[in-house]
Amino acid sequence: MNKAYELVGRAVLDAQVLELVLTPVFEFFKMHTVPGHLTKTGGYILEGAWKQPLANLVKELEKENAIDPALRDRLRAYIENRHTLIHRWALTNGVLADAAPPDDWEPLMRLAREVSAEARSLCGSFTGYMVAWTQPEWATANPDEYKQRVVEMFHKVHLHDEVRIKRMTAYAVREGFAHDPGTPPDGSGV
Repeated sequence: MNKAYELVGRAVLDAQVLELVLTPVFEFFKMHTVPGHLTKTGGYILEGAWKQPLANLVKELEKENAIDPALRDRLRAYIENRHTLIHRWALTNGVLADAAPPDDWEPLMRLAREVSAEARSLCGSFTGYMVAWTQPEWATANPDEYKQRVVEMFHKVHLHDEVRIKRMTAYAVREGFAHDPGTPPDGSGV
């Protein structure tokens, strides 16, 4: 039971961190794609932006055809799971007694793990994309590609995961934390 509370708490925190990441990312995107938004905001994130539900952000991007359908569906599934965990779990599944058998807690813990993992994965995707494509020196040297990368952010961010995973794997192999996926861990067959 204590583990369930821990996992639900972690999922809630991870969900909040995702919203803290996506709000400025979305505002940054709009400053580059919505005429007058940069002037209107002065380059700052206005108070109301922090209150926009993630579902509304997805709808706004979809309305402008500014989001890849796979990312849209991924975000929608995440939002649904998050809402189920945070707002509807007890209504749908009832309230478990603290002394309930561990197996009774497993569905709640599984959903909490899924929400937490997806929130962290999405955070990594967006922050990785921003770090990769918005460095000032690079943006100044490559203004056309920079603009294109920002405009296409919600079409390409999930594709950036593949690059991020390859870089992380290469780093881990280089530093000796992992073996090259193309060779057995014991080095045989090299």
